Amino acid sequence: MATATMYGALTSRHQGIAKKSTFFLCKKGFAIFIKKDTLIAKADLEERKVNREGSNLIPMLAVDHGEKAIEFYKKVFGAHESNKMVNDMGKIEHCELEFKGTRIMVADEFPGHNHAAKSLGGTPVILYVKMENVEVLVDKAVNSGAVILRPIQELPNGERIGKIQDPFGHVWMLASQQ
Repeated sequence: MATATMYGALTSRHQGIAKKSTFFLCKKGFAIFIKKDTLIAKADLEERKVNREGSNLIPMLAVDHGEKAIEFYKKVFGAHESNKMVNDMGKIEHCELEFKGTRIMVADEFPGHNHAAKSLGGTPVILYVKMENVEVLVDKAVNSGAVILRPIQELPNGERIGKIQDPFGHVWMLASQQ
């Protein structure tokens, strides 16, 4: 069982979960939360550090199928999960994904809290990501269900850039430097 000192190391979101469950601190700075012998959340205790690796601005993407979106971003960007919470109904409440120094958050749509891009009929936001090989990235995205909105082209500044819409309605500008 965790002590009060360790409890204070949790984010306020995880403190709320901890009040409703039993939580254990694990090696390497992780806590797990158990409710009736079922894992309900895993928290990276280092998440409280600001600007760990990259920007303090972290996009939160609401999607209509959280697990499918997470798998898409893992496959296309090579992302890995660093923090994931799933509710009793199997919906993703929060998942952090990291890839190439970039971090995004993904959650299922929860009316009254967030709206998926598809529910809104699109998004006014474009996510701009620089990676090593834009051709490979666009091919992976299209083969995984994305749609090309602008074919890859070379810009005068030497960047190669393409624009896609992922299967969840989010628009991405994918770029690499020549």
